[in-house]
Amino acid sequence: GNTDFVKSLGADEVIDYKTTDWATTLSPDSVDLVLDAVGETDCGDRALPLIRAGGNFITLIPGRAHLPTSSKAGVDQDMVMLSQTGASRLDILKGFADDGRLKVKIDSTFPLSDIAAA
Repeated sequence: GNTDFVKSLGADEVIDYKTTDWATTLSPDSVDLVLDAVGETDCGDRALPLIRAGGNFITLIPGRAHLPTSSKAGVDQDMVMLSQTGASRLDILKGFADDGRLKVKIDSTFPLSDIAAA
């Protein structure tokens, strides 16, 4: 599954959020970063106690509803909007891939005739 892939990217520990409650598995002040790419309900509020001072909570999901409703000293909260596109940004990603810094896992491919299924 994805566990080996995520470990190959450098993760010390991998928690499958579909089978394990990550927020009760991790100890308070035990992580440097929580990256919300899913938009799980209350992710920010559940993550905040786990993040140590100097750490970050980042969500890729638009809307303030995904940020924690409170704050914690020394923890930054950010929302990253992935709405800007263009050739120059793709060139940056290409450079990362060429250098081996960007690893891509292709889960599925579809012919153009099946674009609705993609």
